[in-house]
Amino acid sequence: MKSSGKRSAPPPGPSPWMVYYHGKSYEDQTFCCNISGPQPVKTYRKKIPALHDKKILSCSHGWLVMYDYKNSRMCLSNSSTFETIYLPSLSCLNFSSLFDHGYILSSSPNNPDCKVLVFLKNKPSIMSCGVRDEEWSEIGYREQLKAVDPRKEGVNPKVLFLGEQFMTIEEVATEGILFFCNPVICGGKIYANLTVGEVITYPELWSIEIVEKPVLSVVLSKINSIPSWNHNTHSCCVKQYVVESEGELFSLMFRWRTDGIRRDPSLYTYDIEDESVLVELPRRSLPTPWRSPIWIMPEVVIRPPKECCNNSNEGQNAKISLDLKDGCKEDSWKNRSSTTEEKQLFNLPFDFLLHFLEEVTKRLLPLDYIIFRALSRICRSVAPSINWRIRLSGSETNLSFPLLMFRHNGQRLYNFMDPRVNYSYFMKIPEILEDTMVCYSNHGWLLMSRKDVVHLYNPFSRDIVSYTSLFRQDQNFIFAPDQNLFFASKPSRSECFLVSISFHWGTSVIINIRRPGRNEWINQKIQNKVYFQTYNSPVFFQDAFYYLDQISGYLGKFKLEEEGFTWQVFDKIRIPCCSFHRNFLVECGGELLSVFVERAGKWVNVYKLNQSNRAWEVVTNLSNYTLYLSRCSSFSVVASPGAGNRIYFPMRSCGIVFYSLDTRKWHFFGSVDSSDFYGTRWLLNSCWIEPCW
Repeated sequence: MKSSGKRSAPPPGPSPWMVYYHGKSYEDQTFCCNISGPQPVKTYRKKIPALHDKKILSCSHGWLVMYDYKNSRMCLSNSSTFETIYLPSLSCLNFSSLFDHGYILSSSPNNPDCKVLVFLKNKPSIMSCGVRDEEWSEIGYREQLKAVDPRKEGVNPKVLFLGEQFMTIEEVATEGILFFCNPVICGGKIYANLTVGEVITYPELWSIEIVEKPVLSVVLSKINSIPSWNHNTHSCCVKQYVVESEGELFSLMFRWRTDGIRRDPSLYTYDIEDESVLVELPRRSLPTPWRSPIWIMPEVVIRPPKECCNNSNEGQNAKISLDLKDGCKEDSWKNRSSTTEEKQLFNLPFDFLLHFLEEVTKRLLPLDYIIFRALSRICRSVAPSINWRIRLSGSETNLSFPLLMFRHNGQRLYNFMDPRVNYSYFMKIPEILEDTMVCYSNHGWLLMSRKDVVHLYNPFSRDIVSYTSLFRQDQNFIFAPDQNLFFASKPSRSECFLVSISFHWGTSVIINIRRPGRNEWINQKIQNKVYFQTYNSPVFFQDAFYYLDQISGYLGKFKLEEEGFTWQVFDKIRIPCCSFHRNFLVECGGELLSVFVERAGKWVNVYKLNQSNRAWEVVTNLSNYTLYLSRCSSFSVVASPGAGNRIYFPMRSCGIVFYSLDTRKWHFFGSVDSSDFYGTRWLLNSCWIEPCW
């Protein structure tokens, strides 16, 4: 860590600085640079007087908006020279609510017309002050919001879901709880989102124009609605941001936990192409005490050449492209070099080699057979091309290992990764499935949804069952946020038993079921005795589907009856872990297992349910079983000798990653083991799927 020039800013780079306050009285700062790569993160330890006893609220146009604790005033400071400009006192600001409001600069303070704008939380008002003004001005917009009726523009008036009811913008604005947040400047214009309380539930972008004559006021204009990723975006657990980058606006939506966020030094980086989150720890050791980091954008940003931004890990894995619709295309093996052992193998007598390879092909599973044919011309000569869809059509053949499926650099191209050997198969899904979200996987089938359209898809047999306008056409269907969709029976080529469960604000559960051959939904709303919330798919165990609460760890049971269903939460079963970050359920060897994971994987604990006394018991050894866990599907498989007692999650580094109960450590393909999974990517829109034709 560099420390020269402790009172000056570090050199600018291609990305913002991530700055930690730490040490005695938080007088020291550690700047983490080159966060976005591709070079390693550099850190600089500083002690800049202009940042002492101040709280950074935002960064705009290369200037910091800060609050000075000693003077109880806001000030502006240049992020490179730390030139400081103080602003008049603002009575509505206090220490406990500093981060509740939104702060932006209309332009650089070097411009005499620059305005500092504070978007107040829980109040439809904007505080405005010029860099040369002596007092703040308040601009209210409650009346303007009241005048906006979404029904005049053909939008469903039930747009805001609050507690137990839907409310229109008019009704919410009348109560005074609707306000703008997350303001951003783009092209000299101000944009912001509407929000209610802590969450954004109305995904529309608004343009805000401040007019000074004849009186100080605002003119509101609604921009087109921001598209959501699926039908359950209007949720109490979705947070939305709008950011500006090089003259363009981008909408970011995040699902967040409602149990509060513990102080976490980790850096989470979202990759748009493969929909993964990279978990890193820029500074593994910080002097204590320390505060959560903040972002500072330097006034000058150095853009790296485009060729420097290429992923250095691209192409390290062996890759095979599959197209099972028209037979198989397996000759696109990339980035492969012959090993010494392989050259020795092909130097064997030709007749012996052919006989040896023929015997090998008789013992290969379908996907291994495809890989074998891609090795060389000799292998293709002893292993004729087989149309597996025809060969296995109508059979119950099921490969003995799941594949990790996730999107790969495009809307329709998916990666199927074999965790045993770190091979990647690539498959293009049909156009009708573009922009869909994977919700559930079982029996080799996927449930993929987009708003109110649901598709059941088998990527190996290429069969598709589509339900268009599934929820909108049926008046009996009860819509609620965070719908958990799954199929309760193995899909056929025409029908399936569909279930939708929504854990409504944790206080109740809304259940809709649609039986095969019937067009109507049966539904019921049930009150929970305890708070219960989860986003994971259920696990079928014995005669029912089980859920595991993601906040408190309670166990829930959903059981289908002949004409209805039941729901039960076992709040008497003692929770095995008092503190965790993720949890999963899985059936394994006739037992129901729960897996709890700490933040960054610092520990992983496994428990099994003792059904006689209704209690969780610690499991230290899975014997010859391997677990495959994800949000959309979880499986257990009897592993080959020496490959058991492992747990695979939907994550990868340069290759596959697994946790071993033998070593109690994380193991990375081709790398050393670790006590945490920093440096790995958690794949969000992914699932484990058991190939089945």
